Amino acid sequence: MTLLQDYARHHQASIFITSHDASFIEKVSTRVVVIQEGRLYREGTFEEIFGNVHQHEVYHLLLDKSAESVLKQRFPELDYKVLDGGISVETRNPDLYRLLLEETEVLQFTREPASLEDLLYEVLK
Repeated sequence: MTLLQDYARHHQASIFITSHDASFIEKVSTRVVVIQEGRLYREGTFEEIFGNVHQHEVYHLLLDKSAESVLKQRFPELDYKVLDGGISVETRNPDLYRLLLEETEVLQFTREPASLEDLLYEVLK
């Protein structure tokens, strides 16, 4: 990608890229255009249009079964699933995810980045 960026800078050219990969767009773009039904809907920097993409990430945690008592006491509203291998929790709340990391035994953790479709849904609604 640096080849295209170098070319654009050297020749003062604009390069148009169509992509559905939010992280790619965030890395390489200086301006983003959102088109809806063939018309310009929004234009700006990635952050101006989509805000903080990390707020749309989904955190998946597999907790030790011993965490169930902590979940019932500290997080009674939390929806979780008890599985054979542990307790499955999914959240978009980074504060909750940090608390679970601190207060329970985490067996497995994954973070799912926001898809461009999710981001566009938020922008277009």
